[in-house]
Amino acid sequence: MGWFKKKTVDDIAIEIERIDTEKEQVLDNMKEGRKEHLKTMQELGGRDLSLETLITITLGGLGDAIETIKSDYDPLTRLTIVYMFVEQLSDEYSSSETTGLHKFSYAFFKQELSDDEFSQNFGDVTLESELASGEFGMFTPNCFWGNMFQDSIQSSNEELPDDEAKSNICAMFCADLVSLIDDDDLIQRFISLARDTLTETGFMTKSAEATFSSIEL
Repeated sequence: MGWFKKKTVDDIAIEIERIDTEKEQVLDNMKEGRKEHLKTMQELGGRDLSLETLITITLGGLGDAIETIKSDYDPLTRLTIVYMFVEQLSDEYSSSETTGLHKFSYAFFKQELSDDEFSQNFGDVTLESELASGEFGMFTPNCFWGNMFQDSIQSSNEELPDDEAKSNICAMFCADLVSLIDDDDLIQRFISLARDTLTETGFMTKSAEATFSSIEL
């Protein structure tokens, strides 16, 4: 009987190792797929925000996702992730269904992209048409490209001991995300619009202002 139990435990350990290896392989394949997608879009010209790839990017961990986004993604996508982090500093935020991300991202992308670039990424959608459709879209609450990343941020925040730790982690990640953006005017325009949107939606906090101050330096 002892031999049987040991054999069973060994078999389970081998199976767990096999599953972990396969999981790592899947994550590596997904990462390579994202890189190939970004490379292809760059070679084709134009400007691709690659928002749809955010759906799976946190499967390998939030920290790894931040590293990939800060180096490989368009500055507008990086700054949109900053907005996600800052918004969740508010106690009013409860889930990706209560977010103001759809309002911010639509205004931000319309502000920063040319008409052709916006059409390349989103077609002819408008915020009004998206909200009127009653379906999940690019610019609706719980938007399909943002909700997984928002949920990952929320899960990470729930593991922290207090609001001070949450604010410090947010400031660290946000500073990392903007560290390779060599356009101070863009960062200032982002902060201005983010402040306005957070105030309008009721998510503005002192911690958010502190994060904005840190990335302005």
